[in-house]
Amino acid sequence: MTPAASLASDSPPSLYEYLRNSGYLIDRTSADLMQVVLALPSMRAVLLEGPPGVGKTALTEKIAQWLGAEYIYVLATPNTDEDTLLYKFVPDENTKSGIRVAEGPLVQAVKKAAAGRKVVLVLDNSGSMVEWADMLRAMAELAAKRRDVEVYLAPNGYVEEQIAPVRRKVSHDEFMKRTSGRKIIYVGDFDGANTPIELSWRNEVIWIAPESRYKRFLSHSWVKYDETKYKGAFIRVFNMDDIMKGLKRVLGGARWIDMCKKCEL
Repeated sequence: MTPAASLASDSPPSLYEYLRNSGYLIDRTSADLMQVVLALPSMRAVLLEGPPGVGKTALTEKIAQWLGAEYIYVLATPNTDEDTLLYKFVPDENTKSGIRVAEGPLVQAVKKAAAGRKVVLVLDNSGSMVEWADMLRAMAELAAKRRDVEVYLAPNGYVEEQIAPVRRKVSHDEFMKRTSGRKIIYVGDFDGANTPIELSWRNEVIWIAPESRYKRFLSHSWVKYDETKYKGAFIRVFNMDDIMKGLKRVLGGARWIDMCKKCEL
């Protein structure tokens, strides 16, 4: 279906019309271009890249709805491998071994498409912090017990809420302007690198970065600064034991601790 096809009163809405009607803000040129690309017979995959929080994942779900396609979503983490996408072993008390082989999302998508069904398969690599959820929650609870410690939520580096010792909404811009002379522990990957870097210019910052996807800050096009602009202590770690080891080294004077052996870019 081309963008012009939606001009007929009885034709389905264009992608632009569908997105706008469902509350997703997008300019007509981008939506029309996406519609043309999706209509190409040879098109099998589309890469969406952009800063965190702009709605890339939400757009994939809306496109699937517009196409009338089945939506299969996979959140890729550092532990996601080929076996996770193809097949996996799951418990099953009805088998002799107590386990059975289940099809992974990639195999499911291929089989459904081969059967003539529309499928949108999304591999989302924006979740490097997801596995840290329980660890972050535990750290926040410990910090919240001290009345002299403030805890903030900053998804992808955007400070939006203080959760201890009081709970309130926060303006990111105002927070960045007024925060000076503080001791800050920032936990986050490179998606929000601008925030800890800028905070380090006027504060004592320890940045704990569970970033396994990228080697450099500027691997993301929206990050403004390279490593030379960060003035705090940096610890790249992937579990609580290494966090404690890293913090001890920082207290001993270390400034840059990088435990990533497989980061690519």
